[in-house]
This record gives sequence, C-alpha cells and structure tokens, in this order.
Amino acid sequence: MKDWWKKLNKLALLPKEEKKAFYHVTWNMLQITIALKLLNFPSFKKFYRSISKKTTGNISEKKYIQAIKRFSSIKPKLFSCLPQALCFKKQFQDSKLIIGVQASNTVNLDAHAWVERKGEFLIGEIPNFDYLPLWIWE
Repeated sequence: MKDWWKKLNKLALLPKEEKKAFYHVTWNMLQITIALKLLNFPSFKKFYRSISKKTTGNISEKKYIQAIKRFSSIKPKLFSCLPQALCFKKQFQDSKLIIGVQASNTVNLDAHAWVERKGEFLIGEIPNFDYLPLWIWE
C-alpha cells in the first residue's frame, strides 16, 4: 500500500505537461489493453480506428514516451510492448509500428512490437535478439 502512495505522490509532483501526458496515456492504454483482451481482431481494428481520430496534438513526443514508460512500469506484463506501441502510434500517426518475431527461436513464438521513425526506436527498443519484421504499419 505504501508503494502506491509513493507513486501517487510522485505523480502529484510532476510538472503540468508531464501530468497531462500521463493522464492521456493512462486513458489510451486502458482503452487499448481492454479492447485487445475483449475484442476479436476485426472489431479491435474498427475500435482503434475510431479512437485514433481523437488525438491531442499539444503533448511533446518526448513527454509522451516518458508517460508511456511510466504508466507501463505499473504492471509491465499487462501493459506490454503491443499496447505501448499502439498507444504511441495513436498519438503520433507519422510513426511506423512494427511487429516482429524472433528468428532464432524455433520452439516458441516470441513476438515483439516497437515503434520507429527514420530508423530511430521510439517505443519498445529491440533487445539483443534477432527479430524479423512480420508486419509493418506505416
């Protein structure tokens, strides 16, 4: 319980722009994560398309990335790379969302989602594995 109070106190001390980004990310990550769990893929695509029309253009990319990382650290397994990448792509539609699979793993399917622009990783840095892009959404 004390850990939650510490996190809430840290949130209260954030500058106004960082709080705004955090609240925006919180809303988007919750919507996206719940929709991913409950909807089939065609329904999710329709839902995501509808929420992607509503973006807040006055939050800086850097603050948005910080907010995604801050929010995702609450429950890393629940708010994994895919919701993070979708949340960022929703706000910054000029970025490229990539879903890849680990080429060297022939036993289990190991997938990862990340976002990049002009070769720079913005969300979901690729670990030291060999991921082959399976799907690229520009």
